Amino acid sequence: MSIETRKEQVPENEKVERITDVVFKLSKRAKWDSEDNPKNKAAKILQNALKNEDLQGLLDKQPKFYLEEEGAATEIHFADYNDSHIQAEVNRFEAFLRLSSFEENPTLFIEEKGKIIDRGCETMKDMPDEERTVRELIKAAYDISRVRVLEFEDRNLGSESFVVKRVDSKKTVQNEVEEFEVAKKAYENDIPTPLPYGYVKDQGNSYLFFENVKGNTLLELRRQFRNPHQNPLLKSHIRQIFHKLKSFKEEVKTKIDDLSISHKDFNERNIIYSDAEEKFYLIDWEQKGVGDFGTDKLP
Repeated sequence: MSIETRKEQVPENEKVERITDVVFKLSKRAKWDSEDNPKNKAAKILQNALKNEDLQGLLDKQPKFYLEEEGAATEIHFADYNDSHIQAEVNRFEAFLRLSSFEENPTLFIEEKGKIIDRGCETMKDMPDEERTVRELIKAAYDISRVRVLEFEDRNLGSESFVVKRVDSKKTVQNEVEEFEVAKKAYENDIPTPLPYGYVKDQGNSYLFFENVKGNTLLELRRQFRNPHQNPLLKSHIRQIFHKLKSFKEEVKTKIDDLSISHKDFNERNIIYSDAEEKFYLIDWEQKGVGDFGTDKLP
């Protein structure tokens, strides 16, 4: 009996993005393992995997992480809120977009003007404007998080920054509308999460817009804590933050259960702590189901 297998047809841009993900994560993981535990066999295996000839060939490609589908309809949606103060914030965001060149080409506006957010270990900042091969991106910077910051300045509106996230259709269980609606429902029901402003579909891409919360992810705080040269006062402050984490988790889990919504990716990359507000924020509502709520312990 013969079994017929069918190869998945993967677009070229998606293929390069996937391999870039793999190479980036392999190289980072190999580096971490070799530094944290030199005797770890996994580090050696990962380093050997990076020498694969097929992988090396793909390293010299110039990746593009977004689509440019001609003829694809452009849809721009702004959120509606019953609270007049919140709606005023959305209207202000809309005004910034209308005054810019955003509507001429939303995709290029976001991809070219957006600044990469530092999300801890996953993202390296200061992505070069000029084209880079995968090999060069790994050495310089790589937008693995799909999250950027758009900065605006206007004489009448003032200055402001907003977060924009490119929806990853391969990884998310929900589409951009579902993810936006879940985040909006969470915000409206007092779950600490950035204010969702709206979303846009353009050239085959989908982007979500959110309030830019100033702070650090718990993953970044943990890495700061592990730094042997870290200021003792800062380490003490970080320890206090993690002590408050348990009550935050319990509060959020109760509200999520009551609302019949879910956040399957509840981990340290997706929790931001704002020192200015002394408050935790839960981000990235792209998965369905309830996931691991992580640990509130420090080493």
